[in-house]
Amino acid sequence: MKEHLRRVVAATDIPPAQNARIDFEMAVAAADMVETDKLAATVAKWWTEIKVFVRAPVTNARTEAANTGIKQIKHTGRGFRNQRSYQSRILGTRMRQTRRRRRIHHHHQGFHAQR
Repeated sequence: MKEHLRRVVAATDIPPAQNARIDFEMAVAAADMVETDKLAATVAKWWTEIKVFVRAPVTNARTEAANTGIKQIKHTGRGFRNQRSYQSRILGTRMRQTRRRRRIHHHHQGFHAQR
């Protein structure tokens, strides 16, 4: 099922996305399961937004990830009495994550280049 849904969001234009959605809905009907029916209802409800994503595949995933990280720091850092210490903790954590992500990305690029 997820392969069919991935084809919908991987489409580069609306007509292929609509064709992929038809294939997805046929797979949902063939599965005949409550879970897949709910998934199809969700896709139908969000179809306008999915089409926007197909036209311009941009997300706010990095922003959401940063906000989640900040919330986690806020949760664990209840003892901070100094705003500057709290801010340093947030910025330091985000910087370490960015550096780690860059190292991983760089490593994967090298791996793919060797193939």
